[in-house]
Amino acid sequence: MPENSPQLLVEGKDDESFIRGLLRRRGFVSNGDKLVKGEKIVTIVDMKGFDKLITGVSTYLKPGDPILGIVFDLDQPNDRRWERLRGSLVRLRYEGLPERLPGEGLVHLSQGELPSVGVWGMPDNQGAGSLEDLVLRSVAEQANEGVQHAGQVIAELPPAVKKFSDRKVSKATFHTWLAWQEEPGMKMDVAIAKGLIDVETATPSRLGDWIERWLA
Repeated sequence: MPENSPQLLVEGKDDESFIRGLLRRRGFVSNGDKLVKGEKIVTIVDMKGFDKLITGVSTYLKPGDPILGIVFDLDQPNDRRWERLRGSLVRLRYEGLPERLPGEGLVHLSQGELPSVGVWGMPDNQGAGSLEDLVLRSVAEQANEGVQHAGQVIAELPPAVKKFSDRKVSKATFHTWLAWQEEPGMKMDVAIAKGLIDVETATPSRLGDWIERWLA
């Protein structure tokens, strides 16, 4: 097995856990820190935040390096996160990058000595949001009532109790719902394995298709 396998950079541990669970459902198996399916091999790297991801891209995109994938939250439109990431790639001399991410995710083929790069903006490459927005759309049918109740609890929090910003509502809703499960606070890959999150719904399925297309 190659030591220098393709790297998939993600913002945080929840992204790493979700994608690990998604790929296991698609037939990948763990081999040390790698996930393997036939000739497809990937290592998921938690970059511990978007700013560190942005600054770390140049470390992973050097001539001769393996292909690189990047998964990040689009967050709010005025955050201009894809614009910032695109600028970093342009400074590394990547050409022809789109101004908007395609709905099916970006796979930008190698140019000269530069490795191919793939990009996915959570939740769906199009609208504002985060990993948790994707996950909340994907909870199994039997869990919908609990998610709706968690959303109601969050919405009714008095201002003196609610310390998080509106952009964190999806994250707060998801983790509130997760705290009510048989194993409170379980990791996302465990929730997927237990069938609480259905990764065969539309958007997670497209995310999985993009990863496999990027690795092909």
